[in-house]
Amino acid sequence: MPKMIPDQEKAARFQRFWQRADTDRPLIGATISTFPSVRAVRGEGILSPEDLDLAENLRELDEEWEQWREVMGDAVWSANPLWAFPWLLAIAGCPIERRDENLWGLPALEDYRDLDRLRFDSSNPWFQRLMEFTRAIVEHGRGRYPVGVGELMLGPVDMMMQVRGQEPLALDIYDRPDMVVALGRQCLELCAAALEAQYAAVPAYCGGYAGTIRYFWAPGKLVEAAEDITFMTSLGVHREFIVPIHRAMGRRFPYTIVHLHSAQLHTVENLLEVEEIAAIEITPDFGEDLRPRLSILARILERKPLIVHGIMSLDAMKDMIRALPARGLCLLARCNSPAEGEKVLNEVVGG
Repeated sequence: MPKMIPDQEKAARFQRFWQRADTDRPLIGATISTFPSVRAVRGEGILSPEDLDLAENLRELDEEWEQWREVMGDAVWSANPLWAFPWLLAIAGCPIERRDENLWGLPALEDYRDLDRLRFDSSNPWFQRLMEFTRAIVEHGRGRYPVGVGELMLGPVDMMMQVRGQEPLALDIYDRPDMVVALGRQCLELCAAALEAQYAAVPAYCGGYAGTIRYFWAPGKLVEAAEDITFMTSLGVHREFIVPIHRAMGRRFPYTIVHLHSAQLHTVENLLEVEEIAAIEITPDFGEDLRPRLSILARILERKPLIVHGIMSLDAMKDMIRALPARGLCLLARCNSPAEGEKVLNEVVGG
């Protein structure tokens, strides 16, 4: 059984991570596997706020905490309000559809004349439901664990594509660039306002906050923003339309992480120039071996903290630890069970 690391000790290690300070080893953790549970989502087809089962979400969180908290290594288990659900897309007005175990948002902006509708409204039924879940988890947890904040589950960049639709947005970049800029601004403001409201309702934990699906901790406001949309952008388009959104998010939330997939690392060049981005996270697609990309990982670590979170072999993790500097590096293995997490920690960190 690996040694359980107290959360205060984890927070101290995360402090060094964010500062890229010298350390005896990288952050090493085991987290819950790739696909989130939708157990607390009832119904099929287009969903309503009433289709989300708060009591079931609380039961599931308690189960996860009991099963995982001793075998997560440096990762900080946190109670994210139904993180499988695309809350912000729903708040933005996208119909949320369920088919079997899959959830996704449908486009909601057919005409830019309706762009003003894409505004944060605290009376929005989906936002009210999100805050109900958040407050209930705070009360239910009673300080036993942190309540997660900062998981955007499609943040402002990817929200643009979801709200407008992939093909229309691709055409808009060339035909209506002014409207794309305006859309990005609206998505940013909506996401930031919803996050600030959540932060106001969640107590600090170990002097900071925990959250996102990476089970991360930071000494200040933490947020993760994906840019999956950039599979269809050149570096120039990324610099013009995407980078300003990252800058604005980072100014509001000092510990902003940008999530990338290993198959789309062409934007790293731009991201390393954005001072407001606190860290870069890379997910190995389908368990891709990142050892052939060590030069890219090393380049990131010269400028920013780096998180690799996903399915990784033990050999790949060990080789990355040997080849890369420990300061500012975090390796989080996604595992199918607590027993698998225990094995990873025993093999990589030691008992």
